Amino acid sequence: MTHRHAAWFTLAAFLMAAVLTAAPQQSPSADRQLEAAIHREQVLGDVKGAIEDYKKLAQSGNRTVAAQALIHLGRCYEKLGEAQAKDARAAYERVVREYADQAESSRVARERLGALTAEGGGTAGRTEVAMRRVWVAGRDLPICISPDGRYVVFAVFDSANLWLRDLQAGEQRQITRDGSRVESIGPSNWAAISPDGKWIAYSWSNKDRGEVRLSLLDGSSMRILHNGQDGRSMYVKSWMPDGRRILTASFKDLQYRPHIISLEDGSVRDVGQPEPGSVSWGYPSPDGRHIAYSLKNDIFVHDTMTGQDSVLVRSQAADNMVGWTPDGSGIVFVSNRSGSWRAPIC
Repeated sequence: MTHRHAAWFTLAAFLMAAVLTAAPQQSPSADRQLEAAIHREQVLGDVKGAIEDYKKLAQSGNRTVAAQALIHLGRCYEKLGEAQAKDARAAYERVVREYADQAESSRVARERLGALTAEGGGTAGRTEVAMRRVWVAGRDLPICISPDGRYVVFAVFDSANLWLRDLQAGEQRQITRDGSRVESIGPSNWAAISPDGKWIAYSWSNKDRGEVRLSLLDGSSMRILHNGQDGRSMYVKSWMPDGRRILTASFKDLQYRPHIISLEDGSVRDVGQPEPGSVSWGYPSPDGRHIAYSLKNDIFVHDTMTGQDSVLVRSQAADNMVGWTPDGSGIVFVSNRSGSWRAPIC
């Protein structure tokens, strides 16, 4: 090879290397970056990190992505509470001002601005709460409240009896009369008022055994649903929506077990198997067909028609039941799968 050819070859190689070096590196599209930011916020729970991602995407030349990023940015600020309401409003105002051509994002931005105005700033973590004192209980212990929020059942410390207080009228009346702190007879701090507001089911400690009792709110028509003589201390958890059954849990030989008690015949149906871990029981679906509960950090569902239990949510994380959605199509539970306690919906 001649020196001239070698020089041209070297120059060509140098120019090729320069071109390759100067060529921009392939980066994810704006759509993909937005998806990643949403995943970071909603799945990983890293709201503050997602905010930085959304800020960058808000500068994107892709107007659709930029507008959507601003909407997500505003929602992140709302999650952080009242202190960030001003930043949330600024993000939404920018969408309305600069992205009128993005119809859906503009609509959402206007809705959020209206909501922020109606709520006085932010939607989460508000520092001002309307509050009024309705009762000073002193040493007495409120146990449960009626479905309509009018009545509170409480245990009187001195007499170890249950009383009912009308929060509207300020009146109260006695429910039980055989309590005795000296003889260790009295409420076990577990009670529930029926869906129609007429009956109360409550746990009662009778010296060395735990009973489940049922009575009208004035204490009349009392009957014992479970006397505890089989060695099981049973605790009232909640009523079924039909008002004909109550959910209880028992503790015996260091093991827990949930039950369903029929008010018609007093029969007790055991659910599942005795477990060493506490059972978070008492979450019936709105139609009463299923009962969800937490056990060993997983969530199970009991079919009241078939009597079968099945796994609803299982993971390596700790998942605990909170309640059902109003239409009964899903449940709400808290989980630490993102590193902190969050509330996803299943």
